[in-house]
Parts: sequence; C-alpha cells; structure tokens
Amino acid sequence: MASQEKVIEGDLPPAGADDDDDDASSDDDYSIGRESFSDDGSEVDGDNNNNNNSNSKRGRRQGNDIAVQESRAVTIVRFLVVILLLAVTAGVAYGVYFYVSESETEDFENDFDDSSEKVLDSVGSVLDQSLGAIDNFMVSVISYAERSNSTWPYVTIPDFSVRAAKVLSLSKASVFGVYARVTADDRAGWEQWANENNDWINESIEVQERQGEELSMWSEPEAISGVEGYLPTEHPGPHFPSFYSAPFVTADDRPAYGFDLHETFSEELDAMVDKRVVTMGRTFGADKEDVENVEVSKKVSGLVLPDEDLSEPIVAMYYPIVENATSGVSITEDNADDHKVVGAIAMTIFWRELLQNILSPGSDGMVVVIGSDCNQVFTYHIFGPVAEYVGTGDLHDTEYDHMTRFVYLYQLANFSFRGSSYTGFPLSDEQCPYWMKLYASDTMRDDHETNNPLIFTIVAASIFVFTSFVFCLYDCVSERRQRKVLRVAVQSTAVVSSLFPQVVRDRIFPGTQQSSNGKSGLRVENAKGRLQQFLRGDGDGEEGEDTPEQARGPDKAGTSNAPIAELFSDTTVMFADIAGFTAWSSVREP
Repeated sequence: MASQEKVIEGDLPPAGADDDDDDASSDDDYSIGRESFSDDGSEVDGDNNNNNNSNSKRGRRQGNDIAVQESRAVTIVRFLVVILLLAVTAGVAYGVYFYVSESETEDFENDFDDSSEKVLDSVGSVLDQSLGAIDNFMVSVISYAERSNSTWPYVTIPDFSVRAAKVLSLSKASVFGVYARVTADDRAGWEQWANENNDWINESIEVQERQGEELSMWSEPEAISGVEGYLPTEHPGPHFPSFYSAPFVTADDRPAYGFDLHETFSEELDAMVDKRVVTMGRTFGADKEDVENVEVSKKVSGLVLPDEDLSEPIVAMYYPIVENATSGVSITEDNADDHKVVGAIAMTIFWRELLQNILSPGSDGMVVVIGSDCNQVFTYHIFGPVAEYVGTGDLHDTEYDHMTRFVYLYQLANFSFRGSSYTGFPLSDEQCPYWMKLYASDTMRDDHETNNPLIFTIVAASIFVFTSFVFCLYDCVSERRQRKVLRVAVQSTAVVSSLFPQVVRDRIFPGTQQSSNGKSGLRVENAKGRLQQFLRGDGDGEEGEDTPEQARGPDKAGTSNAPIAELFSDTTVMFADIAGFTAWSSVREP
C-alpha cells in the first residue's frame, strides 16, 4: 500500500489567535501551523487559504442573494397581478355601466319611436275622421239639393242644428259653418233669400238653450259685409258669405250672418276652387299680431267663438262643396273638372285637439312642433293624454335633433296602422302645407334613465374589489410563510457552508451550479428539499425504499441519501502528538 504522509513542523499558534481559529473553523479548508491541507489531503498554501475564506463568505451570501432575487420576482409578479386586477375591475365596471346605460338608451329610443308612431297614426286618423264627417255632410247636402231641385247658392239645409252637432261630435272641430259661393250677379238675390230663410237660427238657439247656453238677441244683416263693414254693390266677388254655422253665436255689435269669408281668406278659397282640394288657412294665435287682433278674428264669420283663448293656436280648414258629389264614392283628378265648386264648408280646429288623448298616462315629454311653409311655427308638449301649448317657434331641445320624425299632414295617411278609409278631397300639398316634427325631450329620457347603471357598476366593482382583497390577504399570508421558509433556508445554507467544505456542500446541494455568466444559479427549492432530506437523514421515501432520485442514481438524479464519504483505495493514517498542546489549550477558550 502506497503511503501519503506529510511531516508537520512549526510552532503552536501564538496566544490570542483564538479569534482566527474561530474564523478558520468555518473555512472549507483547515490548516495546522504553516502548512495547510485540503480536504483531499493535498497541501495548499496561504493564498489558497484566503480563497477558502472568500468561498465561505460567498456561501453565506448565497442564501441572501437567493432571497433577494426571489423576493424581487415575487414583488414584480404581485405588482403585475394587482395592475391586472385593477384593469379588469375598471374594464368590467365600465362594461357593466356601458351595457346597462346602452340598454336604457335603447329602451328610450324605442319608446320614442313607438310614441311617435302612435302620435302620427292618431293625428292622421283624427284628420281622416274629421274630413270624413265633413265629406259625408257635404254629400248629404248635395243629395238634398238635387232631390229638392234647389240650385246654389239658394239651398236650405233641413235640421241643420242637429246635423251640425253630429258633425262636431265626430270631428275635432270647435266651429262649423257652410258658405255658399255667391257671384256678383247672385249677390242681391242671395241677400234677400238669406233674410227669408233664417228660421234655422231660432231652431239652433232652442237646441243650444236646452243644453244650458244663454244667447242674446240677434239681428239680420242689410247686405254682405266684410271686416270694415258692408261691401259695396260694385264689389266684383266672388263672395263666400256666412249663413249656416254651429254653434250659433249672437253678438250685439254685428249681424248674425253675411260676413264674406273670401275677403280675408281669398288665397285659401281660390286654391280650394281651382285644385278641388282641402286647404288650410293661417293659424290664429301662432303670431303675436293674431292675438292682438282678437276682434278682427272674431268677426271672420264666427271662426272663433267669443270665449275662445286666441293664445292657443287654431286653424281653419276649407272643404269644397261640389255639384254631382253623389255621382261617385270618391273624386279623382280625372273627373275633378266635372264637379263645379258651389260653396265651402269651414271648420275651425284647435291644434291641441289633434294631440290629446293619444298617449297613455305616464308617457310624458313628447315635443310636437307644428308649422307650415308659410313660416308659422309653434310648439306643444304631450304629457300622456294632455297636450300643452308651449309657445310660438321651434322650442325643442337641440340635444335631441337626432331623435325626430318629420311628416307633412297630407302624408299622414301613410302612417296609419289601419290604413286610410277617407274618400273625400285630399289636403292641399301646395297651399301653405302644414308639417309636423316630433322630438324627444329630457322628460321622456328621465322616465327611462335610472340609477341601475351606477348600482350594477358598484356591485360588479365591489365583487372584484372583494376578490382582490381576498387575493391580497392570501398573498400576505403566503408571503409571511415564504419568508419564514426562506429565512430558515438561508440560515441552513449558512450553517452548512460554515461547517462543511466545498466538496461536501456540493454533495448536499448538488443543485448549486455556476451559470454560464458566472452568477449563482442555485435552485432554492432543490436546496430546501436537500437540506430537509439531509437533516432527516432518511429522505422522503419509506424505509427500505428508494426515492425516484435514488432509483435514477446520483449521476442522473444529482442527489443521494447515502452517507457522504470519499473512497481512498490507499490511505495512510498518521497519529501525532503536539508538544505542549495540552498546557496551551488549557488556558484558552475552545
């Protein structure tokens, strides 16, 4: 057997060197006297001893580096997770708020569409019904004139007060009147005929008095009159003097009939005669000058009753009375010339009557702007079944310009759900045609806007905040546990590094390797596991059984639970006695 032997010479370490011994006791190598030996028995010099000290310090720092690196990684991950949770919370909250708000906005827009359809359909139906009642009355008058061989303008209407009351109940008109077309040649004859056939006035008074109305005395006119008084005999005409009217109105300062409608509304009546269409006059009350000229408006053939409020817009419609009206159900453009216009039926309608009792209670805020191509514009608000006059001009909120419906009145038949059954003369599309615009308003929007978007958003955000809080709480608890484990691992690593040389540490912590860039690539989880196995001494497996790492062998698994030892086939053991060591050591601390 070959021998390995070293002769150790030198003096004992000087007194007071116990501190150095304490430092040297944690080194990977040990030294005696001036000569040092490595763990494998080879001799090392003093520089190598210093390197061992550096390695020992590096081993102690290694655990701290691991903790710092892992803590930094965990902090970054935690920060990213918190940012992600905040982003998700904000995104979900915004998404919930946006979805609920859009749902309410969609309901608001759908309600506006439904309400506007109802308004257009109802207004169209009211106009059809009103014009249909007038058309039916006109046909009955023409039929009576033909059967009685009466010629216009000398046609009487039997039971006028009853017939007129029925027409007023079927239509939305407040005043209804019949105006015969009188030429200049027929004027004198008509004036005499009117004074001889005014018995209908007493009949109307009796009917109205039975309904509780009190009427004063009335007087006969001397001739056809206008706004300024009786018209001169040389007036060229034609005239449309008032005669039959309902309800009948008496006044002390003017005659009961004979006011020429053509003098004030010549454009509307001439268009009615030429085109065989229903024309609409200028709206009273839509302009300030109309309100100031109340007396003039009242004198226009009783179109406005004495107790009517002219601040509310009213409009007169003129329906032609034609010969041969009984020849067909409807009059077309092809045969319009065969129907001579012999008079007109005028009815006065308050615009609010067209807009009331359309929407159900609770459907508030619809804004209706009514105007004509003659630059008259006024605004109404609809609150359920009630229509309130707002004022002249387009007074809708411009915020809702995108939510509007526009239609001319002569086109309303196209918006009827049931279709139009009216077969009379059409509304004029040339003579100051009226139009209607419908707008939404804040009142309508308030009926659909609720706190639901905010409530749902708060609930959704609260759920995510609570979830984030639970996550943070769990993270804090896990962090405390991990710090304890890391602290134990660092302490264990330091203990092992101070007690064992490099070759032993490599066997205990085989996962400690130098990476390609020279930095430590220690795997904490491997070191921890190996340290636990080392301290237990039996590993994680059952007694008598190999763990998977052991089954793979040290070279493959990199770890082994076998006792750490080095095999030397040829070894020499030297026993030596140091002279004076017993006395020297007795006076020093271990």
